[in-house]
Amino acid sequence: MFIHQPSEVQFHFTQQKWSHFKNTLWILQTKKLTMNFVLLMV
Repeated sequence: MFIHQPSEVQFHFTQQKWSHFKNTLWILQTKKLTMNFVLLMV
């Protein structure tokens, strides 16, 4: 059975969570801006 070094796995996992978190924030920001733009256009 192959076992990674815990720190390596932890680091990778954190990286993934962080990138996912940033993507989610970016999407929320974009949606908010889009909504504001739409409201301004109306």
